[in-house]
Amino acid sequence: MKLFDPDGTPADIKAKRPYKKVKLFANGKLSRIVRDALRKSDRPMSTKEVTAALVAELGYGPDAGKGMTNRVRATLAYLTGAGAVRKIGEREGATWALREAP
Repeated sequence: MKLFDPDGTPADIKAKRPYKKVKLFANGKLSRIVRDALRKSDRPMSTKEVTAALVAELGYGPDAGKGMTNRVRATLAYLTGAGAVRKIGEREGATWALREAP
């Protein structure tokens, strides 16, 4: 440290805050539940509908959906990039459906 700043002291360096990761789902579990919800539906579903199906599948209360919407949206975006799901429309009117196998 003296090489870069001769007047510096280690006590002046702030400690890094540890990142707390909340592990609600095991690896791949959320993706599987989202795909199952889309598979069971006979039409494309909105993000809100997918979240409601997820909450019902897991047996959580109705208020749990509010906290999971962003995570479900991120999972749908990931599955779209992976080629498993297709997005129909834009913004609030967007719906999601499984891609048909070739």
